[in-house]
Amino acid sequence: MRASALHNPDLKQIVADNFGQKARDYIQYAKVQRKAAEYLVSMVDDILPKLDGPYLELGAGTGFVTQLLMDKLPAGDFAVTDISEEMLAISQEVLNVPDAINAGFLIKDAEAPLPESTYGLIATAMTAQWFENLDATFHGYLNALKPNGLFVYSYLDERCFPEWKALCAESGIPFTGNTLPTSAPLSIDTSKFCWEYASNEIMSETYESPAEFFRNLKRIGAGTQRNGNKNSVGAVLALNEHWLRKGHKQFKISYGISFGAIRRKRCE
Repeated sequence: MRASALHNPDLKQIVADNFGQKARDYIQYAKVQRKAAEYLVSMVDDILPKLDGPYLELGAGTGFVTQLLMDKLPAGDFAVTDISEEMLAISQEVLNVPDAINAGFLIKDAEAPLPESTYGLIATAMTAQWFENLDATFHGYLNALKPNGLFVYSYLDERCFPEWKALCAESGIPFTGNTLPTSAPLSIDTSKFCWEYASNEIMSETYESPAEFFRNLKRIGAGTQRNGNKNSVGAVLALNEHWLRKGHKQFKISYGISFGAIRRKRCE
């Protein structure tokens, strides 16, 4: 999960700080996020070489998607943005920017308005689950595309973590995860835009125990909870003990991830 824009300025700063503090660990431990980045770019890899700049990525994090996009895109200006200064610093350090790409690294609120009809590509990956209003923000992105421009996205959706939810239900411990956006496709004006791709995928990880899963959330900075709830040490231990009593050897956790690519038509 990436740091991104929230209308609550205090919560926004907490999210930015938590991801920023774990920026280096994110590269190593955010395995589902890296897998999702590869999937996102693979679904449009035949389109990317035909786009025109400028290009914009919002919530770029440490650059999982950024590098894959840069390797496919034609020459042009590429604005790499995130709300976390530390995340951007890491991306500047690790990215191998092709000579044809003029990259700029900017601190930016991903829900801030964008200029209309400006970009040949807008990308946001595993970020929008933090948005206050996903639909409004995504429609703003669409309006910021030039004719023939492409918007590509991925985000965690409401199908995430069924195993965590089931474990909570079995043990009588409240589920404290964030409410996540719907996996239903974005409603678009088909006179102006068209779908190039849309899918709802399930990606999974396996941990030694539920406790190790929660440690990994904190390890990558993804433990911030928007509703003010907390995964207390006591609750985590109780969940873990309940799971261990069932004799399991591994804890599988599933992520529901929505992917999409929307094109702005040449003639409207």
